[in-house]
Amino acid sequence: MTTKKRGLAKGRGLDALLGSIQKEKLQIEAQAIDHGQLKQIDVNLLKRGEYQPRRFIQEQDLKELASSIEKHGVMQPIVIRPIEDEQYPYEIIAGERRWR
Repeated sequence: MTTKKRGLAKGRGLDALLGSIQKEKLQIEAQAIDHGQLKQIDVNLLKRGEYQPRRFIQEQDLKELASSIEKHGVMQPIVIRPIEDEQYPYEIIAGERRWR
């Protein structure tokens, strides 16, 4: 009676097992490129956030923020999301004051 060997067939190493995992990882990474990456978007394509709690922003606060941005640059980019609007295809989620 012959005993069946356990493990991989001859010539099939870990690559045979892990190949599909690596392929899945590459697909996930490719999808992530579109999500969470920095992109430059024309400011004229942005729409004020619908859920922005601040309806009015003091002019002096905007001037101080503008001065800080001129001096130090933008420390954190604004966050946007695509929406179904031909005129303004992106909505601001965070950073509306920096946009103004």
